[in-house]
Amino acid sequence: MSKRKILLVIFLLVLLMHCLSIQVEMTQIRNTTKIILVPLLMIHLLINQSLRVLGYLPLIALLFSWIGDILLLGDDASFFLSGMIAFVMTHVCYSFTFLKIKQVTPKDRSYFVFPLLGLLLFGLLVFFYLKDDLGSYFLPILMYMVFISLMASLAIHTRTNAKIQTLSLYTFIPGALLFVLSDALLAVNMFKMQHIVIEVLVMLTYGLAQFFITRGFQKTAEFSE
Repeated sequence: MSKRKILLVIFLLVLLMHCLSIQVEMTQIRNTTKIILVPLLMIHLLINQSLRVLGYLPLIALLFSWIGDILLLGDDASFFLSGMIAFVMTHVCYSFTFLKIKQVTPKDRSYFVFPLLGLLLFGLLVFFYLKDDLGSYFLPILMYMVFISLMASLAIHTRTNAKIQTLSLYTFIPGALLFVLSDALLAVNMFKMQHIVIEVLVMLTYGLAQFFITRGFQKTAEFSE
């Protein structure tokens, strides 16, 4: 088994361990595994030399995700807001990378616009479900929704790149949609109803989202060489 596959297997095992630690309320293991997750994907990109083709934005996106993960371990409201800002930067970096993979043109813009409208509608439904409980987070959550919807729409649009059409369908698209689902569940869990099952689902969908997106970048780089 190659180094890259070993790292991905380790990532999935750590993700499974993290989800189990949430379920059985083992806080120390939960915090440790959460901090380990994203760096494994960063090493995966570095080992596979994906950055030679796509540049450093995917790595920077993961770095912001890692910072966000660490910040969200804090209980104070300022940690949550700082974590949100870190993940906004993640979505910005992912968005520019998706644009590098496939620019939006007048000919194929419908593949970006219609998913964007659908994702914004989904985000608004979640937003209005939570709006009475958001308090001072009303505007930050609304803005965050726009950034993640843009990122996911650009991920879906990469399917118009003929070279990676199938790859996009199995990596970028499920990864981006899982990211949207994860953050929607996180918001519901934080502002509406806290439940351990939702916490597990938040991290499971988040981990798989990062896994699929990173895998997509690595494979795209291989096709471009």
